[in-house]
Amino acid sequence: MAISSTSTLDPEFEKFKGYQKYQSTMSRAFDLNQSFVSSMGDLVNVTKSMEKILEISADSITELNSLKFLDEEATKIQNAFGVSKQRLSEFKTLIADTTPELIKMGFSQEESTQAVIDITKSLGTNAMVGKEAVVELSAVSRLTGEDITTLASSFRDVGVSIYDAGDRMKEVIDYAKNVGVSVQAVSKGVLTNLDKMNLYNFENGVKGLAKMAAQASRLGVDMSHVFAIAEKVFNPEGAIELAAGLQRLGVTANGLLDPLRAMDLARNDPEQLEKELVNITKEWTTFNEKTQQFEILPGAKSRIREIASELNIPASELTKMSIRAADFDKKLQQIKFPSLVGTEDEQTREMIASLATLSGGTAVIKVRDEQGKEVTKKVEDLLPQEIEQLREQAADQNKSLEELAYDQLNTLDAINANLGSLLGKLTLGKATAAPVQRVFDALTKVQTKYTEIATRDVTTETIRTGVDQFSGLLEDAALKLAKGDETGSFEAFKNAFTSMGNLEKNFQTGVKNKFDEFIKEYRQELTKTYENQLNPKPKKTQAELIVEELNAKKEVIEKKEIITKSTVNANITITGSGTLTNMSTTEIQNTINNWLSTAEGKSWLNKLFEVKDSGLRN
Repeated sequence: MAISSTSTLDPEFEKFKGYQKYQSTMSRAFDLNQSFVSSMGDLVNVTKSMEKILEISADSITELNSLKFLDEEATKIQNAFGVSKQRLSEFKTLIADTTPELIKMGFSQEESTQAVIDITKSLGTNAMVGKEAVVELSAVSRLTGEDITTLASSFRDVGVSIYDAGDRMKEVIDYAKNVGVSVQAVSKGVLTNLDKMNLYNFENGVKGLAKMAAQASRLGVDMSHVFAIAEKVFNPEGAIELAAGLQRLGVTANGLLDPLRAMDLARNDPEQLEKELVNITKEWTTFNEKTQQFEILPGAKSRIREIASELNIPASELTKMSIRAADFDKKLQQIKFPSLVGTEDEQTREMIASLATLSGGTAVIKVRDEQGKEVTKKVEDLLPQEIEQLREQAADQNKSLEELAYDQLNTLDAINANLGSLLGKLTLGKATAAPVQRVFDALTKVQTKYTEIATRDVTTETIRTGVDQFSGLLEDAALKLAKGDETGSFEAFKNAFTSMGNLEKNFQTGVKNKFDEFIKEYRQELTKTYENQLNPKPKKTQAELIVEELNAKKEVIEKKEIITKSTVNANITITGSGTLTNMSTTEIQNTINNWLSTAEGKSWLNKLFEVKDSGLRN
């Protein structure tokens, strides 16, 4: 049976064919979309490949991590001070020079950079400090436990150069060790009260303040209370008032009872003023033979409160001074070596007394015998070699601050610090070599320039315009399909994916154009970076240098408007053996040039062009 063209199946068949075309279009649209995504992926891959090439190129010269570390840390310093990129090279060199030294003392790489920032910030300027100042102050920070910023700013406030701060703190550390007291306690006392050097006079400057801080640490004195008393007796009214008050409370034989003496101590010797304050408390203490310890006399406890009120110092602090002073004096009395006289030996006596302890009322101390075993001996039985041993253990005066800081590390940390320091010297030394820095700068400019060019014309507006066009056609196709307009919907879909294809084509063309633009601009950057290497200036000959020098002298003379005229007659007599006639013109010229560069030749030239009478105008 034949089926006519007007069969009822024809509309359904046409609809089926329409769906086939729609499916085919969607398939091609999917392919276009995949191609577009693939193009984007290719761009990402190109970028990743370029980064890999950069890494390989940099690794072939030095450690890329070191270069990145220097760049990142130098940028931190730049950002901290708000200076231009032009100073990055200066920062990188300082970091490279200081980091290995600080690592050896137990610092991390990041702490090393922070040390540079903190020290420079304390100056209040953008001036860059040198390696010596950074290393020494960092070492002091490790030894004393004090913040680097506090160290730098405190000394700056009393007029001590940042380059001398390390030396002043070395004096503090050495003195603390010499007298056997805590380095950290004395350092803290010095730094906390360093501003007092602007208000009072200390013998030997910082060292005088260190003596006061050491005594305060040993006897439990709060230095702020001493300076409060110094401020009170600085003027006659306060000195008279305090002297009268102490006399009324029965204090005898003390420098504070004489107003003039008290004023002099406050102004010129705060350390002795501190001793006078301690001396007031010594009569309150006794040694209990039964309990083998020092005690406050029962009858003194009421009087202590009255004196504490007069001095404006807590009674508990005065009793602590009394006990510690009595303990120290008892140990000191048992050290009676004839050889211990003079300033140094007085420090040795204080050191032994500080290190010794009382056992049954007798001062004893631990030393090592000839076999190296630790033994406990009475201080009065110490041999000269044992005293010298104690001195050597306490002092370490010949060691630098860096060595003293290194000695604070345990064995494992010291090994790791040495290895880390060596690795830092090798990698950072290579990384800061001028050719390596130029290559790294050139390579980083590749990445920066590429991303800069690739994104130069990309804006939210251009993206929105492209998406609006494509999504608008898709939206139109969807609406027509919803209304039953399959043909219109098909055409709309077709136009949408044609638009996508155009977007892809434009994108690919744009990528190629951007890459061409990048190559052109990067070549210009390379030419600028390596200008001196690509176009080296020819080295001037000795003759050319002499001519330049003569021309410079001529310009100076002309500027002075010399109106006199001189006739210069220059005769050079060249003598030599018969071989002179065999010399070429060039050889003779070189011989003359060499002679002119000597002291004799320069003197001859100066006399030749000397002006006897300048005739300067008024």
